[in-house]
Amino acid sequence: MQTRISVIKSLTVLFLVSFICFSSQAQQKESMPAMLVKFDQPDSAALRFTVFVANPENKRVSITVSSKNTGILHSESFTGNTYTAAFNMSQLEDGEYSIEVSSNKERVAKDISIETVVAVNRIAYLQNENKKGRPKLLAF
Repeated sequence: MQTRISVIKSLTVLFLVSFICFSSQAQQKESMPAMLVKFDQPDSAALRFTVFVANPENKRVSITVSSKNTGILHSESFTGNTYTAAFNMSQLEDGEYSIEVSSNKERVAKDISIETVVAVNRIAYLQNENKKGRPKLLAF
């Protein structure tokens, strides 16, 4: 009888431990994102951007490039484990843009500002006459 009670207690403890472990794994899975997104600009002087998406659940993922002024400029979608997309934005006008990656209820976006910066480079020349009687420009 004592052995039977001991076995029942052991099974009860085993059941509770298994239930707690299973419940913990389910909560971790729910809290983990279904996709991982990385935005990169390898050269800050170039208007090229790379988007890397890890999609371990192979769900349908959409990537959208849009302008704040004119709306959607490009849209594509994929299903698969990983995906890399490169965007050359050098032909776009100055303005506010965004790249958005979405799947079901998950959404990751990166805002991009394109702005032309004009640098002023002033140069002074002193005019001297050369042998032919014409002014010669000398740079300092």
